[in-house]
Amino acid sequence: IDRDRAKKTLTISQGGFVRQLLEKFGIEENRKAKVQPLTAGIRLKAYEGKASEKDKLWYMQAVGNFQWLAITTRPDVAFAAGLLGRHTANPSPEAMVEVIHVLEYLAGTVDLGITYHGRDEVLGMNKNKLIASVDSDLGGCGTSQKSTSGFVVMLNGGAISWKAKRQGVTSVATMQAELYAADLCGMELLLLRDLMGEFGWRQGCVRVMEDNAGCVQVAHGQRDSPKTQHFRRCQMSVEEMCNQGKIWLDDVPGEENWSDIFTKSMKDSRGFRKLREVIMGVTPVVYISRGVESMMRTNGVNPNANKLLRDVADWLAGDEE
Repeated sequence: IDRDRAKKTLTISQGGFVRQLLEKFGIEENRKAKVQPLTAGIRLKAYEGKASEKDKLWYMQAVGNFQWLAITTRPDVAFAAGLLGRHTANPSPEAMVEVIHVLEYLAGTVDLGITYHGRDEVLGMNKNKLIASVDSDLGGCGTSQKSTSGFVVMLNGGAISWKAKRQGVTSVATMQAELYAADLCGMELLLLRDLMGEFGWRQGCVRVMEDNAGCVQVAHGQRDSPKTQHFRRCQMSVEEMCNQGKIWLDDVPGEENWSDIFTKSMKDSRGFRKLREVIMGVTPVVYISRGVESMMRTNGVNPNANKLLRDVADWLAGDEE
């Protein structure tokens, strides 16, 4: 833990653990290593051959370490850890190459950690306010064609909760996959809202950035269709959270959706780095959507002002119940 009192920042990282991991697998630290954890656009399929016991052990040891990093201080490797973890029983040569890819990525980001900020002017919003992002990748699993849900919850400029998880059912449409992901994110936010309240930081309506307009419309009861009948229960769960003022789904462009890195190996390495820097708190930026801009203007606030989203959460929520 690195605390900078002058800048009012707190950074948590596992540089020592990463160095031990690299040494164990014979990878040298290299600042010009891979730019993202996996090969761009990779989709692994089940291996039809049979991996040796030696390869299985090597693979499981590496992936187990990735998973530990992914749930502690390295959300940027969460998708890679989840994807590779599906193949531990019988890793393919391609999957083993991706393990090396992750190690080489870590070699270039050894000391990367999550930074939390204590200044409103840096955050662009009030301190101790939750904000989230959610996404899904339709049919992202190369073997089962199941989709991947991804979300991240931010607090004071850094990630505090995140997940990259293959969905349990096969979605047949993007909106369906997005709603399953939104429900997963919403359930996590209900717990975090209660926890924040226990600390004395009562939350209003939490903004959840979502890049699928259909999902946003359905969640807010602005759209109904017979095509949603087969996942109606999930739809009603998300809609209920919105109606109760617990969460608010905000339609944002895909390139501004932080959760994109939790659902796929991005083809745009620059886009990955941009989103990673936000999630890790390196560049705490809050995107101003059309919906947020409209609310700010309605409440007499200039969206271009330095304070940006200050008090927007309070306007959305009104008085806390």
